[in-house]
Amino acid sequence: MIKLKQILSESIPSPSSLTPLAAACLSAVLNQFGRNTFKNIWGLNKRNISGTSVASEHTTGNALDFMVYDNKKLGDRVNNYLLDNAERLGIQNIIWYKKIWSRPSFTERNYGGVNDHKDHVHVDFIKGDNETNLNITTNKYLIDLINAYYKISTTDPESYFKEFKSWNPLSKGIGDNEEGAADKLITRFLKIYEPKLKQLEQTSSTSYEDKKNIQLIREIVDTLNTAILAGKSTKFTVVFFKLNPSTNKYENKSLNFNWNYL
Repeated sequence: MIKLKQILSESIPSPSSLTPLAAACLSAVLNQFGRNTFKNIWGLNKRNISGTSVASEHTTGNALDFMVYDNKKLGDRVNNYLLDNAERLGIQNIIWYKKIWSRPSFTERNYGGVNDHKDHVHVDFIKGDNETNLNITTNKYLIDLINAYYKISTTDPESYFKEFKSWNPLSKGIGDNEEGAADKLITRFLKIYEPKLKQLEQTSSTSYEDKKNIQLIREIVDTLNTAILAGKSTKFTVVFFKLNPSTNKYENKSLNFNWNYL
């Protein structure tokens, strides 16, 4: 049984006391905000939900409380980060400042619990086989990203690059703004996706197969960027790993990219 003195002495929970999803989220948040940002983060705690006889998710180490006390701006930042990464991190519920967001839509709702959560951001995670759920969530995010680059390069480049199609009819070739198109591709990737890919690489539970998928995504972007800047078409085939949830095994899948827009 955990003693109060022991709880109070542990400002940051040990990953071994948490479920895999909670441990991965703890690592991601500390990497994002820095270890010294939080005076206290609570994890495993054998107790009920405040004001009820229902066991808290903290009872099994499947929840985290990021204590921000009177720093609402920090709480808002942590809350927004968790919402932005809820799918990847396998989050079930987020509670902050009298509001709750829950899977699958994470639509904001009023929270009616006794504890209004004004001094901490609470987050708990998908139940069941947490490591399997985390692998499914991570793999889905990466496969969706591969498919997104397949769409903008092969099946529907018009929706992404249409402003560059006839930028300058007097220029050499067909008169496209290759530099502008390449800049849009790379800037968006580096700003939105690369930080998340780095976080996944640093997460201990990320599988070997998904780390290979991360490398593949970078290669796809680099290949497209090179072709766009050169003003040339290109065809290439990628082989990636897709997790089959029913068997919990990775399967090889392939896509034939065909860039011939600008």
